[in-house]
Amino acid sequence: MNDPARSVSSWRRGVLEALRWALLLVAGWWLTSPLATSGLIGGGDTVWYHHQVADAVTQARSGVFPVFVGQTQYAFNGAIHPIRTAPECQYLAVGIDWITGHRLSFQVLLNLTAWVSLTFGLVTAYLSLVWLSPRHRWRALALAVAYVASPGVLGLPYAQDLYMSTTAVPWLPVVFAALVQTCRLTGWVAPLVLGASVGATWWAHSPIALWSTLAVFAVLGVRGLQALRVRSEWGRFAGSGATAAAALAAVGSYPFVSVLTLRVAGERVVPTLFPRERLLAEVQGAFPGTLLPLKLDAPLLTFIQPGYTILVVLLAAATLSFWAAPERRRIIQTLIAVCLVYLVLILPMPGITAWLWQHLPTMWVAMTNLWPMQRFCVVIAGASVVALQQVLSDIGERDSKRREVVRVLLFAGVAWTLYEADALRTLARQRLQPAEAVAQVAREENVNVSAYCYQQLPHRPSYFIHGVADPRMEMRLLSPETGAVIASNKRAAEAASTEPWFDLQTVRTANPGVLRLGQLLQLNPGIRYLVTFEFSRSDLRGILRFVGPGMQRVYVLPSAGDAKGFGAGPDQEKSLVLWTSLAELESVQMEFIPDAGAGPAPRSLGRARLAAIDPHRLPVEVESLTPLTMTVRSPAPSRLETVRVFVPGWRARVNGQAVPVSRSGEGLLTIEVPAGESQVVAEYVGSVLLRSAFWLNLVSAAGIVLGLPALAWRTRRASW
Repeated sequence: MNDPARSVSSWRRGVLEALRWALLLVAGWWLTSPLATSGLIGGGDTVWYHHQVADAVTQARSGVFPVFVGQTQYAFNGAIHPIRTAPECQYLAVGIDWITGHRLSFQVLLNLTAWVSLTFGLVTAYLSLVWLSPRHRWRALALAVAYVASPGVLGLPYAQDLYMSTTAVPWLPVVFAALVQTCRLTGWVAPLVLGASVGATWWAHSPIALWSTLAVFAVLGVRGLQALRVRSEWGRFAGSGATAAAALAAVGSYPFVSVLTLRVAGERVVPTLFPRERLLAEVQGAFPGTLLPLKLDAPLLTFIQPGYTILVVLLAAATLSFWAAPERRRIIQTLIAVCLVYLVLILPMPGITAWLWQHLPTMWVAMTNLWPMQRFCVVIAGASVVALQQVLSDIGERDSKRREVVRVLLFAGVAWTLYEADALRTLARQRLQPAEAVAQVAREENVNVSAYCYQQLPHRPSYFIHGVADPRMEMRLLSPETGAVIASNKRAAEAASTEPWFDLQTVRTANPGVLRLGQLLQLNPGIRYLVTFEFSRSDLRGILRFVGPGMQRVYVLPSAGDAKGFGAGPDQEKSLVLWTSLAELESVQMEFIPDAGAGPAPRSLGRARLAAIDPHRLPVEVESLTPLTMTVRSPAPSRLETVRVFVPGWRARVNGQAVPVSRSGEGLLTIEVPAGESQVVAEYVGSVLLRSAFWLNLVSAAGIVLGLPALAWRTRRASW
């Protein structure tokens, strides 16, 4: 017979659980509401993330999967950052795009990666804390909200444009909860989840993963020392460690393989190293703002801070850990100690912080980069809420008075965190770029493949332009013997031009400091044009702008590029490629903004001419960027120098036959071509190891995720 009292009790628990989930979803909606926009939150970094997402999604839509390097207009140089070290953001966007039927804009897809990460972070934090203490679900709810709403977490996308870092938010509570559960040595589920979640963190953001993994190693090291004293525990500890390691390899090996294989032999794993003094200067410069309440007029870097609630949670966990269960006391205290060390690394303590940074391994410092607050605050927040949940669970009914005090403080802290979260939401709205502005930046003729796209690549070619460049015109034929340029698309277009020159007389406008140049440039759709300059001086200082209904471009003179890029210097290129994606004729005005300290405004910048480009008369006619498909017309056997930076894994075919590829002196991918006309195709396939690691991780992650419902059911049964 059914027990009516038990049925009523079960019904009541179900209602309360539904209420908690409703509150969790409401909190998630409120915290992430600024992301419900077709614009973009942030500045230049956000636009760069937009372009990287656009590149990955465009490749996937065309059938290229997995995506390893840039191969579209948005990353035509073969960019490997961030997809080399933090691929989750781009692959998450690809997955969302597939689920939504390829209907959303790239900026909406980028916003959805942050929305999914923050919302899923609330869910995983709540489930992880319930896993630790199934009987204390209200506390789990409060701590989950405190975690995601803390400045060091919510500020990642809203204050610092850190979309890669945001994708790590869901995994950190799982990592630390699974770590505590693994230390209990009660089975294989916890170490499996531990290894898989650590692996997912490496997919999300390798610097955050580095410091969270070090915390895991520290705790497991202490637990291993404890296990050595008990013979029966040592075998179980070794088994748990092996399970976690296997899960980590199964889910998280790809980012390591990617870093090791997407590089030229002899290149450092982390190419960019910088003086540690710069990092210390950033930490010192952000202090004491990183310990003060959030202010909308404060520097953006001060918004990435632990926040008072997380600091109180950490302090409470440290204090109460002395009353934790003896078998877990050292485990929790080790985790708390790691968090305290991380706090010292971002809150300058005289003589200690500098000494620590100076003596940390070079690789750790290089991976962390200049702003450790962005790496540590989210780790501290995730570890702190887990530590407090476990400590309070261990105290249990033995000290109800102390527990009630903590409960009151916790809910007051959550209220304060939500108050500061509202400031972050306001900041996000202030930093919003409207959809119209984003659409302008995202137009093909305005896509700026910036210096960011060359991060972690071994070499940036001297042809690089700090502004919009047309990859179709950045192809060259080199002498096989000397490597000298024997033909290039720009040279051929310049030589074929018969259009008259026009003067670049400057005319003052209603906008002070802005000079209008020469005549309007008329661009017909479907045609590319070469605008060639003869500057009056090689030391012109100012900003050259192209402004039209669809065009917004900026080039800084005298040098808007590297040594052989566009500029006024004697050895720099003097031509740019213009085109329009509008359906009708576009009139483009050239403008010049002289530097304030450059003296009197020049009366003329020299002269220029605009000529339509006939692609059939170019030495390299580019038919497609993905894959890179070209018709090459070479006067003699030569090496085709493409626009893609060389990394191992490129494959090429000439007239249907596989041919070897090599690296030019500029670090670019080159392909040997015969004299005459040839059909050339180059595509990135990666190594067998790279592809195998990707699919192993994808299949393993899917298997573990599909097994989570059984784990959730088991936890739910144990909690009633």
